[in-house]
Amino acid sequence: MQRSCTSFAEVLASKSAVPGGGGAAALVGALGSALGMMYLNLSIGKKKYAQYEADFQKKVEDLDLIKDQLLRCVDEDAAAFRPLAKAYSMPKDTETERKRYLETLEAALYMACSVPEKIMDLCEEALDAIEAVAGKGSELAKSDAAAAAMLCMSAINAAHLNVLINTTSMSNRAEAEAITARCDSKLMRNNIRASELIDTLRDEIRQSE
Repeated sequence: MQRSCTSFAEVLASKSAVPGGGGAAALVGALGSALGMMYLNLSIGKKKYAQYEADFQKKVEDLDLIKDQLLRCVDEDAAAFRPLAKAYSMPKDTETERKRYLETLEAALYMACSVPEKIMDLCEEALDAIEAVAGKGSELAKSDAAAAAMLCMSAINAAHLNVLINTTSMSNRAEAEAITARCDSKLMRNNIRASELIDTLRDEIRQSE
């Protein structure tokens, strides 16, 4: 992932299949993590928040690692999609060809689910860090903490859709339903907690007017 925001957006808008929704979700999650870091960095070194300094430093380190992993997921998602695109183009005319196609497709679909689920997990970790410190740091940057949580929540929702589009095409329905159920659970719990955190911070911002 070595390109400007402008070039990434231009490629994303093109007919190219990659980057797609998974890569965009990873980038949004990385931005949410970075914004959470900014909120903390604006608080570190201030006497008013000295009691939380060590915790802030630790969460900055955690979010920095998560950010870097999510940025790598942009390319990982593109790499995971390529076998799937190749599978769809395989010949299917004979029984042997169709059998090989279905086997290859199933493996590619499973692989294509793995990165979006990883993105969901990383964004959940980012939410853990943001939730633990939101409201303890800079009052002037409280909106950034809320926005960081919102970006991570959005990334989780986008990544979840990229899991679903693949599990719905899997032949092994038991495996597909297990993956879907697992990701549904992640989606539900993180939407609830992120929404509650955002609402709490929004109310605190309004009360400070």
